[in-house]
Amino acid sequence: MRGKSGPQRHLPVYIYRGGHFASRREIEVGMSDLEHLVADQCSVDIHVAHEYVRQNYNHVLESEQARELYGRIAVEVVKAVNFFNYNNRERELTQLCLCGGGSAIQPLYDTIADTTGMTLHLRRAAGPADVHRGAVDVPAGHRRRGSWHQGGLR
Repeated sequence: MRGKSGPQRHLPVYIYRGGHFASRREIEVGMSDLEHLVADQCSVDIHVAHEYVRQNYNHVLESEQARELYGRIAVEVVKAVNFFNYNNRERELTQLCLCGGGSAIQPLYDTIADTTGMTLHLRRAAGPADVHRGAVDVPAGHRRRGSWHQGGLR
């Protein structure tokens, strides 16, 4: 969940339907919030906190504060899915595709899975161009219904 100039303050949500772009939303919480949380929690500079997050130094990714943040992210994902499903009742989203660096954080992945109750797919190497070109993997037997780039919806 990292942009070119560092962690993102907001997570973009790209929704695809039938392999075609349908909508874009932004979640008001991002991986920079995790780094700021770790910086405060460990009393270190934000650049050091970035490395702590990357290496899960002293299990910072499993802390109670980090889990609370994952819960906030998951609730925002549910809101985005519910909003889309409310406006598209004929074809509701049933799967999520998590992309980007934050998708490698197992407690975040687990929290999103538990909170949404949806099938999750993981694509660690996808970037915006991959999603727009349709290069995000869809398991056999599943139809592409959307994508949530860097934590995306499918």
